[in-house]
Amino acid sequence: MAVTKEKKQEILADLIEKFKKAKSVAFAENKGLTVGELGELRSGLRTKSAEMKVAKKTLVKLAAKEVGYEVPDEILTGAVGTVFGYDDVVAGAKVVNDFAKKHPKVGLLGGLLDGKILLLAEIKALASLPSKEELLAKLLYMLKYPITGFHGVLKGTLSGFVRVLDGIAKKAPVAPATPSVPAEATPTPVASDPAPTVAPAAA
Repeated sequence: MAVTKEKKQEILADLIEKFKKAKSVAFAENKGLTVGELGELRSGLRTKSAEMKVAKKTLVKLAAKEVGYEVPDEILTGAVGTVFGYDDVVAGAKVVNDFAKKHPKVGLLGGLLDGKILLLAEIKALASLPSKEELLAKLLYMLKYPITGFHGVLKGTLSGFVRVLDGIAKKAPVAPATPSVPAEATPTPVASDPAPTVAPAAA
């Protein structure tokens, strides 16, 4: 069934909007995925804030051109799906690349990122990078580990210090108590007699 001109314009406008919104784009070749396999791939993409649109290559090239990309023909070979990654520049290509390991009927062809055309080797290199979630998990671990380690060292140091003090307290000899002297038993000091006064001799 032929697609009407109005429908083509609608598809083109939708593609242009998705190209503008996407942080990265990957082109994936479909060599005969079943409906179930295609649904599985789309589901995996949705969990990573990505989606795949299948449209005529002429419309894909026109939409890409609207946002500044001249996509070469060698990238758009065969039945191609355009994968848009909206949240993570790695996610879309990574999902397709991982899916291709179990389903050889699909594979990456190239992509777009930051105004640059990515060829096959480059899009595969992008797909091999850690995802946003993995990077965040590593960052949180790196931030948390020094604090956890310091807390453990500090706790161990304090515990050891307390044990040392406790040991000293148990081993220290107890000094005998000094008996107190009642106030009334204290002898009153006796004043000494004054020296006798000698009168001067008469002249």
